[in-house]
Amino acid sequence: MNRQASKNEDGYTWRVHLAADRPIRSVIGLMSVGFVLGIIYQVTEEMFFCAIALGVFMITLAPFYRQITYTIDGNGITQRGLVLHKTLPWREVSRYSVSQTGVFVSAKSKRFWFDTRGIFLMFKNNREAVLARLEKELAKV
Repeated sequence: MNRQASKNEDGYTWRVHLAADRPIRSVIGLMSVGFVLGIIYQVTEEMFFCAIALGVFMITLAPFYRQITYTIDGNGITQRGLVLHKTLPWREVSRYSVSQTGVFVSAKSKRFWFDTRGIFLMFKNNREAVLARLEKELAKV
């Protein structure tokens, strides 16, 4: 079991931080943002446009630079980020689809108009443990 995963009576919890796992891509991304902001300032000579561009970059790159914590327990699946938390109860799970990097757990229906109908769980180094726990919890439902 990897050091960022923990098993307890309540559930199975692990963390994924893509920027920490890929430091070269992280640095290249930050350098690219700085380069583009510099070009925007040179062309417009306005900090206002740089602030708008920085906001767009922060929103689009946030999933890469923030840590995501996943928990699979008796109540369902929880995904916790820096600001947003998403929970999918077992009674709402319709199916799941496994890929090379993670598993997408589909919900039966959207709860909100902006909902994505499920949660994508990234494996990190926990593929077998995550799939075993997911199958165990779905067998109870």
